[in-house]
Amino acid sequence: MARPDSKIYSEASTRALAAWSPASVRSVLTQLQRGDFSRAGALADAVLADDRMQAVLGTRINGVLSLPLAFTAADDSVRAAQAAETLELDWWDIADEAVLSEWLAYGLLLGACAAELVWDTSGERSLPRLRVWHPSNLRRDEDAGTWSVRLAGDQWQPITPGDGKWALLTPFGERRAGSRALLRAVALPWLSKVFAIGDWNRYSEVHGSAARVGKAPANSERADWEAFRADLAGLANDAAIVLPPGWEVELLEAKVGSGDVFEKLISWADKALAISILGQNLTTDVQGGSLAAAEVHERVRFDLVESDAELLATVTHDEVVVWWAEFNLGNRNLAPWPDWDATPPTDEAAVSGALAARAQALLTLSTAQLQTGLP
Repeated sequence: MARPDSKIYSEASTRALAAWSPASVRSVLTQLQRGDFSRAGALADAVLADDRMQAVLGTRINGVLSLPLAFTAADDSVRAAQAAETLELDWWDIADEAVLSEWLAYGLLLGACAAELVWDTSGERSLPRLRVWHPSNLRRDEDAGTWSVRLAGDQWQPITPGDGKWALLTPFGERRAGSRALLRAVALPWLSKVFAIGDWNRYSEVHGSAARVGKAPANSERADWEAFRADLAGLANDAAIVLPPGWEVELLEAKVGSGDVFEKLISWADKALAISILGQNLTTDVQGGSLAAAEVHERVRFDLVESDAELLATVTHDEVVVWWAEFNLGNRNLAPWPDWDATPPTDEAAVSGALAARAQALLTLSTAQLQTGLP
């Protein structure tokens, strides 16, 4: 029986940027479209620090990973059924929720994310433990249609996804994977929110801290002015002073303006993030009288969950489980299918209402038949 590739690669360290500007964000998104993920990975990490982004992306990913998971046999044979039972025992050592969550998050945000299959051959069976690589260490050559990862020492290593050593999650397809990456939709709203929060804090600081203005008598000396200024500068916020006759202190406050623009911009950015990730913003922002709209948008969200579940099932089967079957069972055709059940739950209230309406209709027809003598 063939043996898996037990070599383990060392990943290059990731880089982070302290500040982002509209120009730098647009430059990164252009590079992402061309297959260069190096700076886009750092931008994705910055976006993931946002509170709303954490919430909506977590909602989408947990919507998949919280679904009931079963393992469907490849065919009706006894060996295939036994393979499904065995995979169920091994699955959490191959890819637990934390690994799949990271893989999905980066894959959705950047359009592609590679994972190395680190083979553990020390036990009864060979287990391909998934190790997600940071997307900044991924690159695609669109002309050649090939992928590479950056190793420690900034050396680029060509990889072949699905070869038993590497798996690649591409939610929107391998060709021009970054063109439909969700990062392209959320980066600028996120940056607008960052700037709005900073401006709002500065606005609050200016309007919340009045300047002290000292007034000296006309016959005072310059040395007295300077001493008075030094005393005012050293006053604490809750200090009290006693002034000689003729000396005064006034508070100079900024003119009252409207800070609503900051709150509106932040609210717009939050909704833009939710719409981009969930396909709707009613998960957290349902207003009164919006029940019907919420039900419609909830179905749209289930469509996304169903799509993500099918994506995850396909890539884990084709690029991970088949090799588990090859190296443990000697036949990749016995590879079971991971199956996250994304069927929307039955609306019991709607079913009960429909049955009640049918019963009423039957009663009405029965009464009409008796009154008219119709057959």
